[in-house]
Amino acid sequence: GNTILGADNKAAISSIIVAVDEYVMKNNKLPEVEIVFSVREETGGGIEFFDFDWLKSKKGAIFDFAKPLGKIALAAPYIYNFYAKFVGKPAHSSRPEEGVNSQTAAIKFLSTVKVGRFDDGETTINIGKISSGSGINTIPEETLVEGEVRSTNHEKFLKRLEEIKEYAFESVRGSNVELNYKTDGYCPGYKLDKNSPLVSSVVKILEEQGLKVDYVS
Repeated sequence: GNTILGADNKAAISSIIVAVDEYVMKNNKLPEVEIVFSVREETGGGIEFFDFDWLKSKKGAIFDFAKPLGKIALAAPYIYNFYAKFVGKPAHSSRPEEGVNSQTAAIKFLSTVKVGRFDDGETTINIGKISSGSGINTIPEETLVEGEVRSTNHEKFLKRLEEIKEYAFESVRGSNVELNYKTDGYCPGYKLDKNSPLVSSVVKILEEQGLKVDYVS
């Protein structure tokens, strides 16, 4: 169709490989660059475990932007995934008094956490997955709520994360439901001035290729 699905992010990988190949064919040597192909940058378990001490480079560019060539992203959000697992006690639905329904605390948590866009557009909160129970006739022992927080404002990012954690623990207070709470998938955000040396060097390269440069904050 007319979406980036399938090309994300194979288009950038292909472009990088072709550029290196053409440089070698033209100059008969490798370019003085370091290339990192990362995985799972949004869902956790990938780039945050990469040892950046391996790199000599102090500056870099990320080719992961669904915009026409010539667009430069001056900001990217901080991202953290959160997982709230509510653990109760299973029982047959005909004997609910023998079980502890994990969904009661999870529902309380879900009703407290507000999702959407906040902080004058700087922050988004999303709950993307909810899984619970093992059968219609069984008191659900476990309920897992998975979500994420993104923000280009580091202070507000940390504040929102702490609020969600507090909501999770508050939702089980006074009940027999236990809570296992964790976060992962940390991505450090950034903000750049369009007149900075790094951005200016990229602008120069794009303009040499005849591209019109535009910025996205």
